[in-house]
Amino acid sequence: MRRLLLLTGLAATALAAPSAAADQKLPSFAAPAAYKTGAGPIAMATGDVNGDGKPDLVTADYGADGVSLLLNTGDGAFQAARAYDTGTTPFAVAVGDLNGDGKADVVTANFWEDTISVLLADASGGLAARHDYGAGQARPSRRRGDRRDRRRRPERRRQARSRDRQRRRRDDHDPAQSGRRQLRAGGRLSVRRRLAVADRG
Repeated sequence: MRRLLLLTGLAATALAAPSAAADQKLPSFAAPAAYKTGAGPIAMATGDVNGDGKPDLVTADYGADGVSLLLNTGDGAFQAARAYDTGTTPFAVAVGDLNGDGKADVVTANFWEDTISVLLADASGGLAARHDYGAGQARPSRRRGDRRDRRRRPERRRQARSRDRQRRRRDDHDPAQSGRRQLRAGGRLSVRRRLAVADRG
């Protein structure tokens, strides 16, 4: 009887679970709002650029060689984008207070220039002109070395063939030396070279 009551209780709980889940409200979102940026936005970061306590948006615009700054209006929306120049093809962006003034500054990594661009927040709520700094190369330098090596390969092959010809000429003049070299390499000797090696001891 106890087992029956227990199974009955479990069945009732299982039947009530879907209805309880249905009563829970699923999270909802407002309709999306689109904002125009520069060409080819490839990365985005948030930070309080104008110091009003609200997070602003910054995009790295790969195709426009710049960043777009969208200031937060405080009601869930953003102002129209402000464009600022950076180095060529920025593909990453970071936001943080670099100079300790309480405002978030912007840094981009510029792929084709092998530089970073630093844009400090200014008093007007925007960004000052950029300062570029050299960085590591995006394309390893050894690739350039590989290209030089490929250009030198024909010359190296010619040099190797020339050394082979010189060695063959020496072997023709000194069969014994050639025979000893061939024996060390595990090769078979002709009768002429065997006699030459035997004569030389």
